[in-house]
Amino acid sequence: MHTFFTTLCRTCFLMGILVTAPTLAQTYKAYLGGANEVLPVATMGHGEITAELTGTTVTVTGSFTGLSSKFTASHLHLALAGTAGDVVFPLTPTIPVDSDSLSGTFEAADNTIPLSEEQVMAMMNRQIYVNLHSVMYPNGEIRGQVVPEADAYYRANLFGSNEVPAVATQASGSVFMELHADTLVVTGSYMNLSSPRNPVGGTGAHLHAGKAGMNGGVVIPLNPTPGPDGTAGTFEAANNTVKLTADQLVQLRSRGLYANIHSEMYGFGEIRGQVVSGMANAVFVAHLSGTNENPAVTTTAHGAMVLEVMDMMVMTSGSFMGLESDYAASHLHTGLAGANGPVAFPLAPALEGDQRGGTFGGDSNQVELTQAQYMAMFERMIYANVHSANHSGGEIRGQVVPESQYFVVGHLSGAQQVHPVASLGSGAVLGEIQGNQLTVTGSFMDLMSDFNANVAGGAHLHMAYAGQNGPVVFPLVTDVEVGNRSGMFMADSNQFTLDSAQRVGLLKRHFYANIHSTDHPDGELRGQMLPQATALFIATLSGASQTPPVKSMGSGTLIGELHGTTLMVSGAFMDLSSGYVPNVAAGSGAHLHLGLDGMAGGVVVPLNVMAAAGDTAGVVMADSNSVALTAGQLDTLRMRMHYANVHTEAYPSGEIRGQMLPLATSYLTATLQGMNENPPVMTDAMGSLKLEINGEILTVTGSFKNLDSTYVNSHLHVGAAGRNGGVKIPLVATVNPDSLGGMYLAADNRSVISMGVADSLVRGLLYANVHSKAHSGGEIRGQVLKESNFFPMATSITSPADEAEITIEGPDNQEFSAMWDAAADPDGNRVVYYWQLAADSGFALMVVNALVDTNTAFVTDYGTVDSLLALAGVGVDQQVTLYHRVVSSDGSLMNMAMDVPSVMLTRGVVVTDADELLSQFLYGVYPSPTAGRATLLVEAERASQGQIVVTDLMGRMVSQRDIRLRSGRNEFPVELARQSPGIYFVTLAIEGQPLPVRKVVKQ
Repeated sequence: MHTFFTTLCRTCFLMGILVTAPTLAQTYKAYLGGANEVLPVATMGHGEITAELTGTTVTVTGSFTGLSSKFTASHLHLALAGTAGDVVFPLTPTIPVDSDSLSGTFEAADNTIPLSEEQVMAMMNRQIYVNLHSVMYPNGEIRGQVVPEADAYYRANLFGSNEVPAVATQASGSVFMELHADTLVVTGSYMNLSSPRNPVGGTGAHLHAGKAGMNGGVVIPLNPTPGPDGTAGTFEAANNTVKLTADQLVQLRSRGLYANIHSEMYGFGEIRGQVVSGMANAVFVAHLSGTNENPAVTTTAHGAMVLEVMDMMVMTSGSFMGLESDYAASHLHTGLAGANGPVAFPLAPALEGDQRGGTFGGDSNQVELTQAQYMAMFERMIYANVHSANHSGGEIRGQVVPESQYFVVGHLSGAQQVHPVASLGSGAVLGEIQGNQLTVTGSFMDLMSDFNANVAGGAHLHMAYAGQNGPVVFPLVTDVEVGNRSGMFMADSNQFTLDSAQRVGLLKRHFYANIHSTDHPDGELRGQMLPQATALFIATLSGASQTPPVKSMGSGTLIGELHGTTLMVSGAFMDLSSGYVPNVAAGSGAHLHLGLDGMAGGVVVPLNVMAAAGDTAGVVMADSNSVALTAGQLDTLRMRMHYANVHTEAYPSGEIRGQMLPLATSYLTATLQGMNENPPVMTDAMGSLKLEINGEILTVTGSFKNLDSTYVNSHLHVGAAGRNGGVKIPLVATVNPDSLGGMYLAADNRSVISMGVADSLVRGLLYANVHSKAHSGGEIRGQVLKESNFFPMATSITSPADEAEITIEGPDNQEFSAMWDAAADPDGNRVVYYWQLAADSGFALMVVNALVDTNTAFVTDYGTVDSLLALAGVGVDQQVTLYHRVVSSDGSLMNMAMDVPSVMLTRGVVVTDADELLSQFLYGVYPSPTAGRATLLVEAERASQGQIVVTDLMGRMVSQRDIRLRSGRNEFPVELARQSPGIYFVTLAIEGQPLPVRKVVKQ
């Protein structure tokens, strides 16, 4: 009889059923920590409370220590775990004089409290919690749920950030668990779901099998008591007491269970929490992805870890999966987000059979922290890193941070600025959002010039979408490092209170971090604050990326976030030259297309744009641009074979375009055309390249087409715009069957480069060159410049004046020149000029196409002009009207003025020093026309040294050779077999003095 009564009372006690006020003392425990607050507080403070309930009297004893600021008050409050409630009774601690009010004890004599029957019932129902308030945290710094004494305690804080993949939501909750032998009692609450709870699996709330970072099946259904609108609820002991099997007990103790609440909007789960020790002083998480590596790694691998801190011990559990090469090692390192640091201690996973995934068991991953490491945990200066065979520096990484509702990360680079900045600087800014509190940490390094604190402190959070500039919202306090090119953002200096619009803005990707430098006072490094993702892809939109390039000042940025197999796209564009067209294809005027850079392809995904017909700007919102990718689409995305395209009235095929490229430190571009060669090549061939610098890795992708003759090879050469240089990096093309076009695939065009080469690339000192059989020096070429690149400004002829009349007569060395104003370049690139002279205003009959480097004048002499007039059949005293213009070029893109001035030349008598030589050396070229070889015949009165120079109609040198003349008849071959059909000029120079040119026609 006694046994039956005892068992009955114990069962009632566990389930919170009050039979009568207990006359024997019942013991309750509360383990105090910041993680139990609503919402969690990152603090070293902790404590333990014992509450003895006898009848309707409770006696509270215990202690606390390590508060971050002075103690102000303590109470018993009324609410389940996960909810904040009203004060029931104050608690009175004893504060040692020498503790600075950071620690204290609760003595029985000061904390014996009479309860009402309702309050006793609340205690038995786990609806009482202890809360300690401090100066820094007036709502509570450490908290502990008052629960019956048990064999073990567990809890789970429920946030969208713990879902796999993560969900950005303002919902939250918490469940607390007591283990009595093999009986588990679960209590707690949740609130603010984005939509009503989804009763999937019968109840819509469960304990699932799986470590942090994994999804698993339902193990135990939970029975919530829903609120009125279905977006909130509670878990009561009476409805959530379950007997565990032996296997379930193992899962519980090994951190192999998680709590999950499903909603209608997020059927797989909106908020989730790993079941961890309820006695832990603090709990940290690390979300593993390649985007967090420095430099970033593009991989679909992912994982998560939970770190439980108790006193100076830390226990790590979790999982990872999907490595793209075999596992090599894993560690916890020291370093802020955006910085690399040394190993703190190793981790020991249990690997899967394929060596591409594994789990971290808590029992085998416990270590005692040093005081420095303990401090570093709370300062966010520890990160987890999983290394693989192909990524020895780490394939996936996650910053160890306190549990939060959701996280946002800004990956800093010059590429995200508006407009992009050529910089090798990098870094990351990590934001933790808890209700209306934002905590920011991170670092940056390798600015191209000094950090500029004169710009309102030098670092800020701004409010605008990717592709837009916006106002400062929060200044960031920066700890600038020695050298003034790097800095850190520490948690205790960068905590901000958000208003409702700012909270929504963070969820909507409407914030960015900006780092200002002396050379770039508007910002050198920028990172859009985005939810944590598996991988990121960035499209920098400009007219230059169109095929062929479009002369537009339109710009924009779109960012694709990969969450599992779902791609979410957000960003903005602006300054279109004509109105947006919303219904070009698939109901939209903006799309993701299929094709490498330089290629045009079909629509893959239409984008939903917030822009009306005729608008010159628009916004792409992530919540309306989410698409599930097939395995093939994900593969082509990673191969750089998707591009974003925005269509307008003036350019229905697309005005601005951007290749979707993986996250990198710097993006560069090169537009390939024959006119960029030195000397220029007149060809219909064209192409385009995108280059990514990511740490020490350079990746090149793109395409070319329509070569005049068979492709030979291609390279990156050293040389500024308009200048030739040696090969630096060979490129590997996948050539089309006709050998007149090809592609550059990422897998074939990755190179390890030095910092010097990287610096030369971002400074525009290399060019890409495609060589063909007919043009061994290069048929098409493009200067490698920062992405995006805008056309240089056009310039006009200033002298001679339009319709000027000039007589070519007198000494042959008299100067003839054309002059123009210097052209500005929007990107600050080096500008070179081509002076072109033609017999028609459309320049179909071009006589001269001369590259003059950066000079703002073309200078020759009357003798040369007289020879050209003679070859054109203009007799002495005859007049001809010619047209001339200047083309300005940055080595990739070219621009010219619309107006074409004319000049009227009269051929007079030009006196030359060569007249005497002409009487001594008679020469001609035959046959003309020729199929391939002509002969230069020279009748010489005396022996001499000479030189033969062959040029084409554009003034480009075809060949040059030195010769030795003997007295009498001399014959020299002029090889034109490898040249294209057309007119060529042969010049004989005797002892350095050129004689009048001779013309030969190649059939």
